[in-house]
Amino acid sequence: MVRDELDAVEEGVAGIASACKDLETVSKKVTRDAKGRIAKGSVAINAGGFTRKQLELKKAIDKLSAPAIATLARLLESENHGAALGAAKEILDRTLGKVRQRVDVDVSVEHTHVMHLDALKRLNEKARQTADTIIIDHVASE
Repeated sequence: MVRDELDAVEEGVAGIASACKDLETVSKKVTRDAKGRIAKGSVAINAGGFTRKQLELKKAIDKLSAPAIATLARLLESENHGAALGAAKEILDRTLGKVRQRVDVDVSVEHTHVMHLDALKRLNEKARQTADTIIIDHVASE
């Protein structure tokens, strides 16, 4: 059963790769008007919105996807229960999404501008108390 699903996934990966090739050829089918602008009704230059680097990265990832899925499938059938559990978690995290954790945060900050002003007043008062007046007598030398 896992092998049949693996074959289906490999076919899907091949379909994604062919879609990327289609995106590359779209840019060559653009028609332009006399002023060099894209003609109305013409196919957009970058229909997918991908940059060249993104397309290259996607191709590289597509090439690695099938072996990675095959590795997970082999680990899922492994006799090592820890490896099988890890593979199952990875597969489920990528298909169903990771389990969400609920975090309750209670933050009550009111009148932050008043708190900031009070802090500045305290700092100013402390600076006045610790600041000693220094008088420097300077006699011009001749």
